[in-house]
Amino acid sequence: MTVSIARRVSACVSRHPWALLAGVALGCALGCSRASDGPELAPASAPRERARAEAMPTQDRDPGTIPGTVLWLDAARGVERNGEHVTRWVDQSEAGNHAVARSERSAPAFVEVALNGEPALLFDGQGQYLMISDASSLQFGSGDFTLAAVLSHTTHLDTAWGYGCIVSKQEPTGGFVGASLWGNSENRTGQLMGQLVYHEQHVLTAAQDLNDGRPLVVLLQRRTTSSGTRLLLRVNRSEARSTPRAATDVSALGSNLHIGGTPDARQALLGNIAELVAIKGPLSAADTEALEAYLFAKYDL
Repeated sequence: MTVSIARRVSACVSRHPWALLAGVALGCALGCSRASDGPELAPASAPRERARAEAMPTQDRDPGTIPGTVLWLDAARGVERNGEHVTRWVDQSEAGNHAVARSERSAPAFVEVALNGEPALLFDGQGQYLMISDASSLQFGSGDFTLAAVLSHTTHLDTAWGYGCIVSKQEPTGGFVGASLWGNSENRTGQLMGQLVYHEQHVLTAAQDLNDGRPLVVLLQRRTTSSGTRLLLRVNRSEARSTPRAATDVSALGSNLHIGGTPDARQALLGNIAELVAIKGPLSAADTEALEAYLFAKYDL
């Protein structure tokens, strides 16, 4: 690079003897180079810069800006406590679906620093849970919906049913019809499981070790397209699995929504939940990516 500039300076001085000052000669050299060499070339780093720009994450979008958001629980805001016990988790959406503890014994603990420095609610795997009363905004029918959670868990495979409730709104008997997301599977593996109908309409991750305490951004989404209705499970911004024929009505009328466990204490999660979002209705692929980008950036994943 230095040799090339020196040659240009020399050539310029030979053509313009009056250019005795190095600064003037250098400026002329660069100018002459542009004039004689044709169009200015992009710097060698330009392809790398373009590639970097193309690889930039999708513009993030917090849940409050997404139409159809009917639940947004964020451990960084709206957590009401009695000591360390959480008594109410205030919904940040306009739907007012606040989560409450039924008793001090069933109340999870608040942890100031949990997931990569962010706060979370800690469920002890012994029967702690929060409940949200049934509401029309939480009755998804047979249409599209999205459940998103930020969590980490170490739920044991050898306790009770071997899996723990992340979020569930399902009928209490029969096929347990309803939208639900679980840590571990019915087969006592460390997979994550999304379910609409017990034993029939569910989707599992391929990874079987997700109960190792790592931070996770998980999305369970029912999406209807021209080719049919599918249930998708996404983990850390990648599609884990999907299953077709998932158009069941999952309103679960009269059933409450549970977080972190259920009243019978047999499906208790051992872990942290930092954020929980529910969106009723279609969510485009772009908005799905934007929601995930928001959660990834917030929790430094």
